[in-house]
Order: sequence, then structure tokens, then C-alpha cells
Amino acid sequence: MRWMLVALSAVLVGCGSQKTIPQVRTVGINAYADGDYETARGAYQEIITRQPSGADDHYQLGRTLMALGRNREAREQFDVAVSIAPRERAYWLALLDSVYQAGEYDELLDMVRARIRDRGDWRDAVVLGEYLDKGGLKDEAEEAFAQAVELGNGTSAGPYIAQAKFYRSIGDKARELKALRYALSFDLENPEVNARIRELGQVPGPSLAIVPGEG
Repeated sequence: MRWMLVALSAVLVGCGSQKTIPQVRTVGINAYADGDYETARGAYQEIITRQPSGADDHYQLGRTLMALGRNREAREQFDVAVSIAPRERAYWLALLDSVYQAGEYDELLDMVRARIRDRGDWRDAVVLGEYLDKGGLKDEAEEAFAQAVELGNGTSAGPYIAQAKFYRSIGDKARELKALRYALSFDLENPEVNARIRELGQVPGPSLAIVPGEG
């Protein structure tokens, strides 16, 4: 009987010495903020070993692995995070970045195009345009931003602002201004849009705005 009590006491002491998952997560958060990525990696790896169902823990481990330059391992963690929480956009964008950093450019484009077909979200068309632009595929990027506008269907300034930024990057001020005028119709007080319109020598206001479908 005595040996059973001793063994039980040892178990209780061991359990008491183990940090809780929130405590380990705090270690990971602080270590990442301090740039101590190895300690952060160890903390998030411990959490996942003990509790593998936490999407954000996989995401945070992926971010840490990216900081360590271990992009392919990071992708595995982002894949898991996306599979657990497919609607969490931050996980999806992190997955794409890991694929891009790993040099799998064609696969990246295929992934984004498939998502656009499945979801029809203008934000994904913007992402496609941005990655095409990074790859120097300007004509295809322009088509992607036009697709974003089409998918937005006149419900948001977002696609037009993204399109305007693209035209600015290639020095097409006329098309940039037109995209900004569409964006202006959604919010006449948008500081970003108004500031850029002024830089282009125009005066923002109701008379300059173009309502989608009317211009």
C-alpha cells in the first residue's frame, strides 16, 4: 500500500510541475515577440503534441517555422490550420505565402484559381492579381484585377482600390483615376482614395464619383 501512495504522490508532483497549455502558449507568444523563434517553436510544438486540434496553434507554429526559414515545414502546419478552420482567411493567406516562399509558384497560382472557382470571392481574385504581378505577369495580373471587379459586382470599393493600386504600379494614371472614381462612389470620405485623387490633380467629391454600372 505504501508504494502505491508514493507512486501516486510522484504522479501528482509531476502533473503539478507541467505548465498548462495557456501557460505554454504565453511562452510561445512572448518568445516569438522577442525573436527567440526556437523557443517559440518548442512551445507551439508542445501544445500541438498535447492538443492537436487547435487551428491557431498550428498557424502560430507555421509562422514560427517561416521565421526560421523552414518554409516547407511551415506549409504543413498551415495546411492543417486551413483544414481545421477553412473559413479563417489569415490561415489561407499564410499557406499561400509559404508555398510562394518555397518557390512553388505554379502550384500557388493553381491553388488560388481553384479557390476562385469554388468560392467566387473577389478578394481571392485580388490575391491572384498580386501574385501574378509579383511574377512579372502584368497582362494576366490586369485580368485578375478585372475579375475581382466583376466578382465584387458593385458591392464593395475593395476591388476598385486594388485595381487602382495595380494601375498606379504600372504608371497608368488614367485607368488608376477611373478605378478610384468607382471606389469613391462607395465612400466619399475614404481618406486613402481622396488623398490619391488629389495627388492625381483632381478634386474628390460627389461629382467625380462613378457609380458601378453607370459609368
